[in-house]
Amino acid sequence: MRVAIVGGGLGGLAVARTLVAAGIDAHVLEASSRAGGVLGTSQADGFVREHAASSFLGGPSRGALALCSELGVEVEKASPRAKRRWIYLDGKLRALPANPLELVRSDLLTWRGKL
Repeated sequence: MRVAIVGGGLGGLAVARTLVAAGIDAHVLEASSRAGGVLGTSQADGFVREHAASSFLGGPSRGALALCSELGVEVEKASPRAKRRWIYLDGKLRALPANPLELVRSDLLTWRGKL
């Protein structure tokens, strides 16, 4: 069996990896010059920026941690001394909500995104 996977974002790459591990001939088709979708890292003006999908997670899942371990990717936890997390969005540095109430009051997500 041969499978074509459209999109080399995190989901497409994870599916391809699973299929190949099961012995299936899988090929990822990606329109851009690099895989990873919206995930990535860039540097500008002396700052390192991490690009990610528009969602908030409580932390990496066990599956994601297991995959990182298997691939030899080191997961660095944020310093507990850093009380706030920040994102650069629409040309502005914005504080991430630190608790559920701040998230509900925030304009970082649409109402649909908050549900």
